[in-house]
Amino acid sequence: MRQVFLWSSRIFSSRLRTFSTTTRHLVESKNEDSKPYQLIDPRFARRFIEKESKKTFQDKKMAYENLHEIFWTILYQHLNMREEIIAACKEDKQYASYWENISTSDRTYSDVPRDIPLVTGDPLDTSMVSGGPFLTFSKEMRELIFIDNANLMSEISSEIERRADRSDGLRLALDAEWSAYETKPPASILQISLNDMAFVLDVDHLPGDVINPFVDMLFGHPKILKLGFQFNMDLKKLRMAKSL
Repeated sequence: MRQVFLWSSRIFSSRLRTFSTTTRHLVESKNEDSKPYQLIDPRFARRFIEKESKKTFQDKKMAYENLHEIFWTILYQHLNMREEIIAACKEDKQYASYWENISTSDRTYSDVPRDIPLVTGDPLDTSMVSGGPFLTFSKEMRELIFIDNANLMSEISSEIERRADRSDGLRLALDAEWSAYETKPPASILQISLNDMAFVLDVDHLPGDVINPFVDMLFGHPKILKLGFQFNMDLKKLRMAKSL
């Protein structure tokens, strides 16, 4: 009888520990989700400004577009780092002047000075050398479509569903993007890539009655294999979107 009691006690203790551990993890996860938006650490930001500006101005390994994104993000969060950014641009006085005068309160990221050496080109041009300023697509990729209206959404939805209904189904890649300049931002675009076509859905612009049926089909279709990298965060951001 004593052995049965000890055995039962051990089982109960083991289950209690498992329950306690699971509960603690759930609470920690919930607390993590409710934490306020974390700003870039100032010490890291200063080192990053110095390191990345060197890649652009001295090593010539990074395009202005990429450096611009870094500077804008840091300045938006830390206005007191304007001098560090200006100093980092000392080799390009015109670009330094831009950061000296820009105001994050009344300007947008798109307000890039037109005369800085931005690189442009067709991202589907497979003749571009590997390692250049653009990520190149495979030769099979033939079309990029920006979806911002109901007609296009309907056409793309029908095309994806038609391909998914084939005997071998459909594989596609998903990726959501959101603003780096907001507190707990929702997803603003959803990118979908097939072997030969890619779509960018304007989640901010498309109304709910247009995009919701498509999303229901996309995630509910049993023959669509969806690929994504750490997509749990993308799903969280998509759920926050007003249109969804």
